[in-house]
Amino acid sequence: MKGEHRASAHLILGGAALFTMLLLLFAFGNDLSGRVTSRVTIVNATPVNCTVTGVAGYNLISIPCITSADPRAAVIDDVDLLAIYQYVPTTSDKWRVHNPNLPSWVVSDLEFLSRRVGYVLILNQSRSYQTSGLSVASTDIPVIAGWTLVGYPSLNETDIVNATLVINDTVTVIRSYDTTAGVYRSYFPATQTGDLVNLTPGQGYWINGSASETWTVYS
Repeated sequence: MKGEHRASAHLILGGAALFTMLLLLFAFGNDLSGRVTSRVTIVNATPVNCTVTGVAGYNLISIPCITSADPRAAVIDDVDLLAIYQYVPTTSDKWRVHNPNLPSWVVSDLEFLSRRVGYVLILNQSRSYQTSGLSVASTDIPVIAGWTLVGYPSLNETDIVNATLVINDTVTVIRSYDTTAGVYRSYFPATQTGDLVNLTPGQGYWINGSASETWTVYS
């Protein structure tokens, strides 16, 4: 019996030591010298399914329930796809693209998708994409001086005035593409005017700003 108690104690202590080591590895990466190389952030998240619909031709979309590094092929497949683009203004080549119709030797550099980002989606015909993921309590989206193509990581339609109050001082205009009318809709935060009234799940938005800012979207 004493041997069994001793073994159980060793097992409990071993499990506690392993748990402590995992916490240290998460806090400090593989470097236990005290230099912080990564951080674990715990957020409120709920498993959800979301649907994004595109029409034949040009679309501005976002995928609200994916994470920050979902494989593109797992979310947007090549069926009826002409091309999908991501605008990356901080790089020399400002567009990442996946075009399945190009020759096989052409390398696509749009490999991962994020809920923070908006995308230009060009389809051969209308279709919908269903994906599973997480609905988080809030998402921080970096907005730079100039143009940023952002996602809308919420499953709820929201009045644009209230949703963008925090960035009113630096944002000059927000635009989205109305696929039904075939026109851009705009909202001007300084005067709270324009024909873009609501932020809609599945839509992508062009934001033009005068300075770098962080836009927090609540689910």
